[in-house]
Amino acid sequence: MSRTPSNANAVEAQLIAAFWECYIPRSSSAQDGSPCAWLQQSICLPNPPPALHLSLKALAMTRLGSLHKDDSLVRGGRVVYGNALRELHKALYDKHSMWRHETMATCNVLALYELSESSPASIVGYNSHVEALTHLLTMRGSERYRYDSALAQAIFEETRLKTMLQSLVHRKASPLGSHEWCTRPWYQERKDQSQKDILQRLYDHGFALAALLEQIDIANLADDDANPEAIQKYLRRCSVMDARLNLWYQELVRGSDGPVYWLTPLNDSVQLGPSHVYWASVFNNNRPFSFPNLRIAHIITFHWALKLAVSSTIASICSTLLSVPASPARKSLQITAHQLLTQHGEKGRLENATNIMRSMPYCLHDSMGLLGAQKSLFVLRASLLSLRRSQNEELKLCAQMYRELYERKGLGYAMQVADMGPKWGIDPEEQLAKICIDGSVGERGI
Repeated sequence: MSRTPSNANAVEAQLIAAFWECYIPRSSSAQDGSPCAWLQQSICLPNPPPALHLSLKALAMTRLGSLHKDDSLVRGGRVVYGNALRELHKALYDKHSMWRHETMATCNVLALYELSESSPASIVGYNSHVEALTHLLTMRGSERYRYDSALAQAIFEETRLKTMLQSLVHRKASPLGSHEWCTRPWYQERKDQSQKDILQRLYDHGFALAALLEQIDIANLADDDANPEAIQKYLRRCSVMDARLNLWYQELVRGSDGPVYWLTPLNDSVQLGPSHVYWASVFNNNRPFSFPNLRIAHIITFHWALKLAVSSTIASICSTLLSVPASPARKSLQITAHQLLTQHGEKGRLENATNIMRSMPYCLHDSMGLLGAQKSLFVLRASLLSLRRSQNEELKLCAQMYRELYERKGLGYAMQVADMGPKWGIDPEEQLAKICIDGSVGERGI
């Protein structure tokens, strides 16, 4: 018997409600601080346009199907995803609907959908949605977000996060990292307008780092004929970036009502997550961290990931510089390189990478829902790629933690971007298997 429209709507509403409960459990501290306001507000819209309605349905079906090993539900979700794409294309070619906030919400939902896919096409799909979001934002102009609704602000900040992460992964500057886009949306002309919070200021540093990495790549500092003045300039800029991240962290601590993280008590089994061997190993060697809520955990771990990227960049430049005989023009520069390697050597990078790992029992705990795993993707990948030269137990543990993202949490996209395999010609599944066997891994990556 076919369902009546009212029954069909009720079933779909229950499906989306079940997804939301898996995404952010009601009883979890993941709910604190409105960590995913854009998605919650999108779900609660009374009459969403067809594209948004179908995209939410596709997301709910595939994620629930993946979690419950229901292949038929996953296949059904993929069919609905195709329908959502067609409706989105219609909206983007309509001069009225293309400017609606619901259209941008649809792009964000479809990007979130791609995180559950486990094929190379998911990278192309995710990048396409993020590029579309960036294009829509820049077409609208930066001033629009000073006056608009809470939904518009939430979608803007989520899009900003996605764009910034992509900029870092691809080491490319983004238009959303320009001075205009880092200031005007928060420029206060009325007292009731919101100020830029500490998380958005951290994202500013992420955009700045992505632009710096692009310039370093263009300068080709590894070339034997690289200008010593250029090398010195970029080492100085990296050091300034590191100092700014330290100042940002001091401001965070000063503005917090209590500690931003702490050692998990020995008897607090709730925070240790699933009883896998590697969790026990991490617990025995380095006590896991706990946080006030998932939002703070995301802020702190992302800060460590940015520190890790800066230190790795400084260490790479310095190591290249010291690998060639010192010419008279480079002698003083090599002295500087030795000093910077002392500050940004393997020990310091290992500490930041290990700190991220010690945060995973909290972030990947079932009570943090799917959002906890999603927020951990970039930072855990950064930790994994930083540890690739260590050839130690931490690398194997980190690789096993990373597997948790797609084997148990359903983030198939994580497997595809383990080391940017599709981009650099490395098979990520084979590579992670190799890590678990002998601790080796490919080149390149933040």
